[in-house]
Amino acid sequence: MDRCMLKTVKFPALMAALPPKARNPRIAVCAFDTTVEIPEVSTQSMPVALLIKDIGDRMIEYRLHEGRLYKSTWMSPETLLLRHEQHVLDSRDHNLMTGKIMRDMRRAVAHVEDLREDKFWPANARYLLKSGMSAEMGLNAPILTGTVDLQIDGKWLEAAKNTPHLEFLLDEHPSVRLARYERMTQARFAELRIVDGAIAVGVVIIG
Repeated sequence: MDRCMLKTVKFPALMAALPPKARNPRIAVCAFDTTVEIPEVSTQSMPVALLIKDIGDRMIEYRLHEGRLYKSTWMSPETLLLRHEQHVLDSRDHNLMTGKIMRDMRRAVAHVEDLREDKFWPANARYLLKSGMSAEMGLNAPILTGTVDLQIDGKWLEAAKNTPHLEFLLDEHPSVRLARYERMTQARFAELRIVDGAIAVGVVIIG
């Protein structure tokens, strides 16, 4: 590895949390900070291993690094980070970094569809998960700015374990759950490569 770009980014987490001034904990869609590493690799360390003809005369380069093929997205690291900032809570496929986490979170709450909005934080959290369109709908802001005020641990935690709609979030300590979301995000960024000034993603060629 030549070197790594270090950046602080947000990562999503589905937690049981106590909002400010609330008497009861909620199912909370949260966004916490973490530091990620994106490996930067020289073209010499990541040579072209395969050329495949695309539409017309365009050729697609596939580079090899540490036994894996990568394809350039032609996207700068700055553009990737900006898109992540805007769409970190978006469950659609174009959210390359945390889209899968958000889709997993959506499936995790599928069994509590009958709950009122006051069981969630923010109140529109369930709609955010179902629609996937957090950025366009303006649903990001309360989460990105308000997560810091939530309590994810405290005296309320023991009693909350007996609350049916929170049990699936409290089968492990909150710190363990949070660390898993953080590792998933860090791992996703670490899978990328920066080569020749652009982000490259790992690919599998079939056939």
